[in-house]
Amino acid sequence: MNTPPMSSSKGEAYPQFLNFKTRMQPRNRWTDPQREICCVLRHFYDNTWPELTKIFNLLFQRHLQRHGFSDSLRSTIFATQAHDLKLKQHPIWIRVVSTPPNDLGPYGSMLRHIEMAAQKLGLDLKRRVEGTFELPDFDISDLEDADLDISEEILAEALEEHNDGGDDNNGSGSNNEEDEDEDDNANDNDDNDDRDDDIQEIRRNLPIHTPPLRQAPNKHRQVPRPKIAFRFYDDQSAGINSKLQFVAGMFAEGPTYFPHPHQSDSRMITSMARSHLSRFEIESPFISCSSSPLVAIHRMLRSNQSAFFSIIDLSKLNPDMVFSAQEILMKRPLSKKITRRYTGVSDFMIWGQIPDSCIITAISAADILNMTYHHPDIASLLQLDVIQSFPYSRRDMHNRMARTAIWADQSAGKVFGKLFQLLNIPESYAQELATIFTRAWRLRCLQRGSFTGLMDGLRSYFNTYRLEEQQRASEAEGYVSPPITPTKESKERDGGEPDGNKTAAAETDMIQNTVNGCDMEIKVEPIDEDDDLMEISKADYMVATEARLRNSEPNDDVKEIPNAGLPEVDRIDIVPNSSRADDDDYEKTTDRIEPSDRFTIERERINRVLGL
Repeated sequence: MNTPPMSSSKGEAYPQFLNFKTRMQPRNRWTDPQREICCVLRHFYDNTWPELTKIFNLLFQRHLQRHGFSDSLRSTIFATQAHDLKLKQHPIWIRVVSTPPNDLGPYGSMLRHIEMAAQKLGLDLKRRVEGTFELPDFDISDLEDADLDISEEILAEALEEHNDGGDDNNGSGSNNEEDEDEDDNANDNDDNDDRDDDIQEIRRNLPIHTPPLRQAPNKHRQVPRPKIAFRFYDDQSAGINSKLQFVAGMFAEGPTYFPHPHQSDSRMITSMARSHLSRFEIESPFISCSSSPLVAIHRMLRSNQSAFFSIIDLSKLNPDMVFSAQEILMKRPLSKKITRRYTGVSDFMIWGQIPDSCIITAISAADILNMTYHHPDIASLLQLDVIQSFPYSRRDMHNRMARTAIWADQSAGKVFGKLFQLLNIPESYAQELATIFTRAWRLRCLQRGSFTGLMDGLRSYFNTYRLEEQQRASEAEGYVSPPITPTKESKERDGGEPDGNKTAAAETDMIQNTVNGCDMEIKVEPIDEDDDLMEISKADYMVATEARLRNSEPNDDVKEIPNAGLPEVDRIDIVPNSSRADDDDYEKTTDRIEPSDRFTIERERINRVLGL
């Protein structure tokens, strides 16, 4: 073991920084431009590590010299950095590998500089046909990372400096400084011309207007608010969560009013939002939702049977109450130690509460699974079994769903209509929701972005459903009671005043319809000429009917009930239906239906006929 030298005067050890026997190895401080060049070299070219390292050393020669590299960066360091970027899934690495190797994308000008550097080094570059890295599991287009300032000027400057170094290294080898100065002065114009020619060559290879390699993220860019959002919640969710309203955890126990967020400082809002978006459970003033139904349904299915999925109309909320998680994290990203790889894409936060007027519908996990069990066409559309089998809603799940997705045609539109009708979703939301679900579920389209057939099927289903509803409503109306006072047309048709026996028969049919399904029949006797007509009010008639029905049994004797002011009717008797008394089904029915139940059924029908 080497010991530090001792001081000759006092026998004390020298401080470590004065120990010149051991030389500290230089370390490269990797910058974002260096990381991007490292990823581009590895992704687009199939050369060896030493060859790629030589190109890197040429492009960043000045930077390496400032950090103590007299010669160049070793290939092992370069390879280690490339593997580290891949292992940590650095945003720069993700950006680069998301571009196919056979497509220049935003790296066209950078590749031209790399090829020029390889030409100066005498290296033969081998372009890749396929990438060597697997794509990440989340949406690349939504990533926002640190600003990268690499440009054509930096690479041109590196090439220019390489030319300067090449002249020095390949000089005459004279040790006389005066000779070198004289040579430099004599050839100064020639050297400048050569350097200018190199720079001009680089710029001639560039397009007239070269776009930036990657546009720097706009930290003040506003993310458009969706009209419809989706929320997942279960018994572990903070705040008040129900089918009628949502209240944030901070306001769950009061106050009854919700202060406007503009009453607080914007820095406090940002701080509370970042805390809400982290993994830590806190009482937050926000309610989370997503613009993607797939994310919410995936979380619901992965939770438990009591979890719920809600559809929310954000257009009915004050826009100042809706915050974009992506906007906030663009300004102040979360630490990777808190929430790794989370960028807030498609997530939104609602301040305070979501009232009942904004909740379109809500369904539990158990109900939607039961729905797909009884409706195979809906199961084929939603693919809940596929969604539930993946722990995360990422690219592998999306690719699997895309492979088994149905076509977005008329039949799919009818299935969407059936799904929305079962979920009690108003027809006014149907087309927009169908478009959202089609894109989220990656349904296959004959023409990209065209949902004409899908919308035709959706409209066809709702048109058919409305016609069926009208038919059911007309059938439910049943028999329409004739007016108590005969109209002029009926008198003329019958040839004068209505006959008492005919009216009694009509009233018999009317009352018989009121007790349809009650296992009873009605006997109506016309009044005699000598009998007086007893007129009582409808209320008294109903009181008498209630008393009779509550005390009636299938074998009771006929009970006389005075006519409730109905013309030409003296007595309304309800007795067991003799035609069905011997039927086994009738016996079962009478055992199951109590007299009070029969009374309830009959009273509802009589009330409708009498207009009570």
